[in-house]
Amino acid sequence: MITYKYGAVASGHQLVSNVGLEILREGGNAFDAVIACGFASAVCEPMLSSLGGGGFLLTYDSHNKARLFDFFSNHSGLNYQKLTGKKINPQFMPVTVNFPGSEQIFQSGIASVATPGCLHGYFHVHRQLGKLPIKTITQPAIELAKNGVILSPFQSYVHNLLTDILLSTPESRIVFAQDDGQAIKQTGDIIINRDLGDFMEILAIEGENLFYRGEVAQQIAIDMTNQGGFVTLDDLQQYQTIERQPLSYQNSEGIVYGNPNPSFGSTLVFKHLDELFHHEPRAMLDGNSQRKWLASFIAVDNWRENQEKLANTRLFSRGTTHVSVIDKMGNCASMTTSNGEGSGYIVPDTGIMLNNMMGEDDLHPHGFYAEPAGTRIASMMSPTIAINKNGEKIALGSGGSKRIRSAITQVLWQILHKNSSLVDAIRQPRMHYDGDVLQCEAGYEKTLHMANYWTQTDMYFGGVHAVCSHQPPCSDNRREGAVVSQ
Repeated sequence: MITYKYGAVASGHQLVSNVGLEILREGGNAFDAVIACGFASAVCEPMLSSLGGGGFLLTYDSHNKARLFDFFSNHSGLNYQKLTGKKINPQFMPVTVNFPGSEQIFQSGIASVATPGCLHGYFHVHRQLGKLPIKTITQPAIELAKNGVILSPFQSYVHNLLTDILLSTPESRIVFAQDDGQAIKQTGDIIINRDLGDFMEILAIEGENLFYRGEVAQQIAIDMTNQGGFVTLDDLQQYQTIERQPLSYQNSEGIVYGNPNPSFGSTLVFKHLDELFHHEPRAMLDGNSQRKWLASFIAVDNWRENQEKLANTRLFSRGTTHVSVIDKMGNCASMTTSNGEGSGYIVPDTGIMLNNMMGEDDLHPHGFYAEPAGTRIASMMSPTIAINKNGEKIALGSGGSKRIRSAITQVLWQILHKNSSLVDAIRQPRMHYDGDVLQCEAGYEKTLHMANYWTQTDMYFGGVHAVCSHQPPCSDNRREGAVVSQ
């Protein structure tokens, strides 16, 4: 049993976690802290999270009420033809990203921008659940943006994957490039974004309407029209954060809350847990267990494919990060955010790079700009909160694109069914079925022909960051996770 003086924070960056604890120490609750972490993440993890991206926040308060705040991106182009007299004909900037062992082509550029939601969501949640003034919430991120953040090895790795995007516009090169403007900054270099710091100072005074209805919105709309983008003033002015009833799954081991439709990740997590509870793999690492896990992966994958055929959708967004917070009162917050790979377009005088969600083919199975403008883009992101049979509260989530659901499922299985600690559950070797092969991290017996056995742990298998009411927090070293508590 842990008695927190303030609380605990787990995230994908040490400075982000530090900001969360700082807010808790100043008298803020978990919801203040998670929003402050969101602002800080836009500074410290700029290619994984942005005020110009989208996300989801799952909350569970001290009165046992769960709420889901959906501030993911909308399909853009609302009334575009009416406003401009032109049809939408996107000219993307193709970017080839060389991952270890594979190569993927992403669509970036200003045509790839979806209507952003993070900024709207942060202010909405603060009004609903926050205690501290918004200026107090934003101040740590303002200082980080102005003073600079040392580029960590993992963030540098992400930046190197996305070099072409970071060098694609003069505004982006100012923030991310070396002095010569030809190469991006590397591990140990300092990223300074003074425009972002200045803009957050103004935001704390004027609120999100500056971005969604005021002069910044006007500038975005003008740039879109002049440079080949499709976010309209109507897109921005009509954007709303949506509060949804969380999805829930319950059995004798506890209850788990997740992200409901139109997102699909938690549905798959709960389906997989149900498969596992009916066909229990008693151990994780031996050959018999691997066969049972593989069978469960295939069963869920087949079910997913059938559901996607019915819904005509695929729901894998790529660049994501996560933060989990619990405070001394027992309030929990689990937030996952994304900026895709980034569009390269930085809104003038704000330091905010907008997302490339309209250019992610996995999110648009009917084709780009085929869905109605002004509607939510679907997602696989799965912020999660569980209460086990002993009443312990656990907030967790993961980045990792297609591996989000498999990472969360395996950690939940260990926590709820095996009574593992957070540390043991998160450090446990993981598996992921990629549709053809069962990918197994180092630690598994080499017993299956249709398995690929890795020789190390890897970011490929997600990055689960978790906090708990009754035990120490844990972040995933696969993705440079960091925890703080007091």
